[in-house]
Amino acid sequence: LLSWVFLGESLSSARAYAILASFGGVALIARPTWEAFESGNLLGAGLALLAGCLSGAAYCCVRCLGRSGEAEFWSLLALPLVSLPCCARKAWAGWSVREPQVIFGFFMLGVCTQMGQIFLARGLTLLPAACGTQIMYFGTLSGVALGTLLGDGLPSLQACAGGLAIVIS
Repeated sequence: LLSWVFLGESLSSARAYAILASFGGVALIARPTWEAFESGNLLGAGLALLAGCLSGAAYCCVRCLGRSGEAEFWSLLALPLVSLPCCARKAWAGWSVREPQVIFGFFMLGVCTQMGQIFLARGLTLLPAACGTQIMYFGTLSGVALGTLLGDGLPSLQACAGGLAIVIS
């Protein structure tokens, strides 16, 4: 939606409905509860919604930079250029107490994140942002699948319905 507003990319009604269906699928997987709304404890949901909006804005920035012919590596450097100064001091202070498997986990997180950013930057130079970011909903599905493989148990029927809504859209 942000690419339609800020970049002037076309957004067909079919794509808009598909985005809404995908969003509904993600909501089914996330399992929001009515009790959270009634209790006013919406901080988690609000932060997740803010993260989604900021991710959408970042995708628009990647798309805009790609359209302007800017070198891909600048898009890839943007995250570490901002995150390292903000968190390096605290991370370094606790480094010596980390177990080797935790350090390996951090390393793999960095590798997977960077690989995802490379493919995202390349994909968004070829696709409209609305299409490219809708495909990113498959990240939700892979999270459910990997969680199952790592011992979280089988997904609920509601999560399966959400996954089906994402795939169909």
